[in-house]
Amino acid sequence: MIAIVWALSAAVLYGTGAALQQHQAAAAPDRAAGRPGLLLLLMRRPWWLLGIVAEIGGFATHAFALKAGPLTVVQMLLASSLVFSVGTVHLRAGRWPSRATFAAVAAVVAGIGSFVALTAPALAHSQAQPPQTALAALCLAGSALPFAVGGLVSRGRRRALLLAVGAGLADTGVAVVTMAFTHSLGHGVGGMLTSWPTYALAIGGPISL
Repeated sequence: MIAIVWALSAAVLYGTGAALQQHQAAAAPDRAAGRPGLLLLLMRRPWWLLGIVAEIGGFATHAFALKAGPLTVVQMLLASSLVFSVGTVHLRAGRWPSRATFAAVAAVVAGIGSFVALTAPALAHSQAQPPQTALAALCLAGSALPFAVGGLVSRGRRRALLLAVGAGLADTGVAVVTMAFTHSLGHGVGGMLTSWPTYALAIGGPISL
């Protein structure tokens, strides 16, 4: 139950932060897309920085959730961040969501609820072993790379789609690493500094962003 509360809290923060960041990034000049200068431009926008603060809070609560519960259930609950992103976007725009949006939100909620109800008992004590965790993170990072590269050389909706898939895979890889990192914290500072998740998180986190 604690893991569910932490995961839903992370979803609220992630979803709200993503909506704030998207609003500011969409207003940036097209010529800045895919360039490091885009981040420098956005860092001067208070609403984008607020979104980053929300994302950092989401990461912290996400880590607590991964420490308390199985990866599969936590990640499925994080999918509800889409619901909070939609709510934030429409609240900022001052307009009511369409029927199609409501249907999509209902489908997401129903899917997440069904999955958690069916799998949570069986996964309550399921944890990946360190070698499996490292392999999973490596596979996810490798899978994200071609989508990211393809997105950077594409344009329009195709660019957005490819980058979104790459970002999703990268975020999942970071979640796997975060789970391993939370367990390494139990071995003290020395264990944290000598464990691979610490350095994988330091590299993979910014790249995922």
